[in-house]
Amino acid sequence: MFARVFIFAVLLFGLSSISARAFGFADEIIYFVMVDRFADGTTINNRDVDPNNPLAFQGGDLVGLREQLDESVDLGATMIWITPVILQIDEPIDHSNGQFYPHHGYWASDLNAIDPRFGT
Repeated sequence: MFARVFIFAVLLFGLSSISARAFGFADEIIYFVMVDRFADGTTINNRDVDPNNPLAFQGGDLVGLREQLDESVDLGATMIWITPVILQIDEPIDHSNGQFYPHHGYWASDLNAIDPRFGT
Protein backbone atom coordinates (compact mmCIF):
# COMPACT_ATOMS: atom_id res chain seq x y z
CA MET A 1 0.00 0.00 0.00
CA PHE A 2 2.81 2.43 0.91
CA ALA A 3 4.50 1.77 -2.45
CA ARG A 4 1.29 2.62 -4.35
CA VAL A 5 0.79 5.87 -2.45
CA PHE A 6 4.45 6.81 -2.94
CA ILE A 7 4.32 6.08 -6.68
CA PHE A 8 1.08 8.04 -7.01
CA ALA A 9 2.63 11.03 -5.20
CA VAL A 10 5.73 10.92 -7.40
CA LEU A 11 3.60 10.76 -10.54
CA LEU A 12 1.28 13.53 -9.36
CA PHE A 13 3.98 15.98 -8.34
CA GLY A 14 6.36 14.97 -11.12
CA LEU A 15 3.73 15.39 -13.81
CA SER A 16 2.61 18.75 -12.44
CA SER A 17 6.10 20.19 -12.88
CA ILE A 18 6.41 18.59 -16.33
CA SER A 19 3.03 20.08 -17.28
CA ALA A 20 4.12 23.52 -16.10
CA ARG A 21 7.13 23.29 -18.38
CA ALA A 22 5.15 21.86 -21.27
CA PHE A 23 2.67 24.71 -21.12
CA GLY A 24 5.32 27.36 -20.53
CA PHE A 25 4.34 28.28 -16.96
CA ALA A 26 7.48 27.09 -15.20
CA ASP A 27 9.27 30.42 -15.39
CA GLU A 28 6.23 32.68 -14.90
CA ILE A 29 5.58 34.82 -11.85
CA ILE A 30 1.85 34.46 -11.34
CA TYR A 31 -0.10 37.21 -9.58
CA PHE A 32 -3.48 36.03 -8.25
CA VAL A 33 -6.32 38.57 -8.33
CA MET A 34 -9.74 38.28 -6.72
CA VAL A 35 -11.46 40.62 -9.16
CA ASP A 36 -14.14 41.94 -6.76
CA ARG A 37 -11.53 42.85 -4.13
CA PHE A 38 -8.87 44.28 -6.43
CA ALA A 39 -9.94 47.63 -7.93
CA ASP A 40 -13.25 49.35 -8.67
CA GLY A 41 -12.82 50.86 -12.12
CA THR A 42 -16.40 52.02 -12.66
CA THR A 43 -19.40 52.50 -10.38
CA ILE A 44 -21.87 51.72 -13.19
CA ASN A 45 -21.83 47.99 -12.33
CA ASN A 46 -21.83 48.32 -8.54
CA ARG A 47 -24.89 46.16 -7.81
CA ASP A 48 -25.01 44.55 -4.34
CA VAL A 49 -21.91 46.54 -3.28
CA ASP A 50 -21.67 47.25 0.43
CA PRO A 51 -18.26 48.50 1.60
CA ASN A 52 -19.37 48.09 5.23
CA ASN A 53 -20.04 44.35 4.78
CA PRO A 54 -16.89 42.30 4.10
CA LEU A 55 -19.15 39.45 2.92
CA ALA A 56 -20.74 41.57 0.17
CA PHE A 57 -19.44 42.71 -3.19
CA GLN A 58 -16.88 45.51 -2.92
CA GLY A 59 -17.10 46.76 -6.51
CA GLY A 60 -13.93 45.43 -8.11
CA ASP A 61 -14.27 44.82 -11.83
CA LEU A 62 -12.38 44.16 -15.05
CA VAL A 63 -12.09 47.90 -15.73
CA GLY A 64 -10.23 48.33 -12.43
CA LEU A 65 -8.04 45.34 -13.21
CA ARG A 66 -7.06 46.79 -16.59
CA GLU A 67 -6.27 50.14 -14.96
CA GLN A 68 -3.90 48.42 -12.50
CA LEU A 69 -2.01 46.16 -14.91
CA ASP A 70 1.10 48.37 -14.81
CA GLU A 71 1.22 48.00 -11.01
CA SER A 72 1.18 44.21 -11.36
CA VAL A 73 4.03 44.37 -13.87
CA ASP A 74 5.97 46.67 -11.52
CA LEU A 75 5.63 44.00 -8.83
CA GLY A 76 7.29 41.53 -11.22
CA ALA A 77 4.22 39.60 -12.36
CA THR A 78 4.50 38.04 -15.79
CA MET A 79 1.08 36.34 -15.70
CA ILE A 80 -2.21 37.17 -13.96
CA TRP A 81 -4.64 34.55 -12.70
CA ILE A 82 -8.10 35.99 -11.97
CA THR A 83 -11.09 34.58 -10.14
CA PRO A 84 -13.97 33.58 -12.43
CA VAL A 85 -16.09 36.44 -13.76
CA ILE A 86 -18.92 34.24 -14.98
CA LEU A 87 -22.51 34.90 -13.88
CA GLN A 88 -22.89 34.19 -10.16
CA ILE A 89 -25.92 33.15 -8.16
CA ASP A 90 -28.09 36.16 -7.51
CA GLU A 91 -29.30 35.51 -3.98
CA PRO A 92 -27.13 36.16 -0.94
CA ILE A 93 -26.49 33.25 1.42
CA ASP A 94 -27.35 33.69 5.09
CA HIS A 95 -24.18 33.60 7.18
CA SER A 96 -23.72 34.01 10.93
CA ASN A 97 -22.08 37.39 10.22
CA GLY A 98 -24.76 38.58 7.76
CA GLN A 99 -25.54 38.18 4.08
CA PHE A 100 -22.77 36.51 2.06
CA TYR A 101 -22.61 37.24 -1.67
CA PRO A 102 -20.64 35.12 -4.19
CA HIS A 103 -17.96 37.79 -4.70
CA HIS A 104 -15.22 35.16 -5.14
CA GLY A 105 -16.59 34.01 -8.50
CA TYR A 106 -16.95 30.31 -7.70
CA TRP A 107 -20.76 30.08 -7.34
CA ALA A 108 -21.73 30.04 -10.96
CA SER A 109 -25.28 30.12 -12.20
CA ASP A 110 -24.43 30.40 -15.92
CA LEU A 111 -21.05 29.33 -17.29
CA ASN A 112 -21.74 31.07 -20.61
CA ALA A 113 -22.34 34.60 -19.30
CA ILE A 114 -20.15 37.29 -17.74
CA ASP A 115 -21.51 38.61 -14.45
CA PRO A 116 -22.44 42.30 -14.98
CA ARG A 117 -21.05 43.09 -11.52
CA PHE A 118 -17.56 42.36 -12.88
CA GLY A 119 -18.05 44.32 -16.09
CA THR A 120 -16.40 43.63 -19.41
